[in-house]
Amino acid sequence: MTKFKCPAYGVVLRGDKVLLIERRKPRVWEFPGGGIEKGESIRDAISREVEEEAGLKVTAGLLIPVREIDSVVSIFGLCNYKEDKVVLGSVTGEDKGRQYKWVKLSQVPKVIDSIPLARSVKVFLEEIGHY
Repeated sequence: MTKFKCPAYGVVLRGDKVLLIERRKPRVWEFPGGGIEKGESIRDAISREVEEEAGLKVTAGLLIPVREIDSVVSIFGLCNYKEDKVVLGSVTGEDKGRQYKWVKLSQVPKVIDSIPLARSVKVFLEEIGHY
């Protein structure tokens, strides 16, 4: 029996821009996100992951499920944010030294600073018609 993975990502919006953070292994640009803990709602998981990885307090609104591959269905939560300061790894400390970028949602390139986009970002952008 195939088990499904269901990561949850925060698509953090500031005006017409979206937050991407650098993941080290593999080295890609992606939305902040990760696993859903036992007993945790999807929205709570997204809020926790965004705070852990970017230091931002957000509330996830609209949830968009997207099948990445046969065994992975990712949930993307749209999150609005108005402040400018991102503090990577501010809660866990594990993400210090990574980069972040606010990128125009309608013009996200396939490669930023010679680092490719994560598969999850590509499938989300395809789903909403921006890729």
